[in-house]
Amino acid sequence: MDSTGKREKNQYGGYPPPVAHDEKERLDAVLSYKLLDTNPEIHYDDLTKIACAICNTPAGCITLVDSDRVFSKSFIGMPSDDIPRQGAICAHAIVAPLPETVYQIEDALTDERWNTHCTVVGDMNLRFYASAPLFVPIEPAKELPRVWRNADDVEEDPNKDPNRSAMGTICVFDNKHHGSSGINAEYG
Repeated sequence: MDSTGKREKNQYGGYPPPVAHDEKERLDAVLSYKLLDTNPEIHYDDLTKIACAICNTPAGCITLVDSDRVFSKSFIGMPSDDIPRQGAICAHAIVAPLPETVYQIEDALTDERWNTHCTVVGDMNLRFYASAPLFVPIEPAKELPRVWRNADDVEEDPNKDPNRSAMGTICVFDNKHHGSSGINAEYG
């Protein structure tokens, strides 16, 4: 923060991403999947293509957020280079409170948080961005008994599981703004 109490943007033109409350456990989970620095795989690309189709965007990716960089496991319509975590918009989405939380920027050029970011003013010309965190267990999964429930049964919120953390995101983006209806309401 500067002397007036206002947050300062970093060298990438955006605000530094927050750090997850369980960052050490989150990073351990990311590493345990052994996906960093691996080749693209068609199954991940298929998921990215589906997200792009749902959101009507030409580009998307599946990312893994490491301690100091963001690795793209899948990339459609964009370069595949790793980017520094401090410059990654998706590094903000991994601290979303619930799995259904979508981090959305309707028009990055008019959004004060992002209007000077290198992806907005640079060659990428980013305008619309949306991502959702990809949650994974941070402890070994426990086998739970299968129980059939009616849709209207009341149960504890499954999204408040302290044994899960976001290892990355699935993102979509475009060089045109999408407005408040940028994401199909049925999916986000």
